[in-house]
Amino acid sequence: MSTKSTGIRIAIAGAGGRMGQTLTRMAGADFRIVGGTERKGAPQLGMDIGMLANVDALGAVAVADPAEAAKDADVWIDFTAPAATLETLERLKATSVKAAIVGATGFTPEQDKAAAAYADRFAMVKTTNFSLGVNLLAGLIEQAALRLGPEWDIEISETHHRRKIDAPSGTALTMGEAAARGRGGKLADLRSPPYDGITGAREAGRIGFAVSRAGGSDRRP
Repeated sequence: MSTKSTGIRIAIAGAGGRMGQTLTRMAGADFRIVGGTERKGAPQLGMDIGMLANVDALGAVAVADPAEAAKDADVWIDFTAPAATLETLERLKATSVKAAIVGATGFTPEQDKAAAAYADRFAMVKTTNFSLGVNLLAGLIEQAALRLGPEWDIEISETHHRRKIDAPSGTALTMGEAAARGRGGKLADLRSPPYDGITGAREAGRIGFAVSRAGGSDRRP
């Protein structure tokens, strides 16, 4: 793996997890990774972040304290979980971090508001999906919902591995939000409750979700 540096120093939350390892492999090709975290008691603590991602050693080890992990960082990347992300952002206020990239999903409206408040301290990018294709699809869904009337039913079906902790996924909710915008409303107002029991006929104009969780490894790679 190339370790060339653009001068931008990065620290990664959850460096030993699947997403953390992927971020290390991708970001390490163009940026300097100077730190990362793992949860307290995790076996990955103290291990080189590059080795955790099965690439060359980077000279930075995983620690439990985000402030320590970010002490030399310009940018913090966090794809963990809402509560952990908010706790970390608070700890980062006293560091040199200038920007935060947040890809964690499952935020409640209150947590979203709390996260947005940190934009006064950091330049921040927070979204449920960073894929160009997914964002293009969301735009197409919004246009379709705009042009098709409420007699056209909208149902979003998504499947993730068994370890996914939030449902519907952030990506599925992004699709629902796009559909709601197309219909001139908010997803919170148009979303159907889960179908369970005698629910009656489907209400026209509502947006429904179907969620599956199955498969995938219980082991970290």
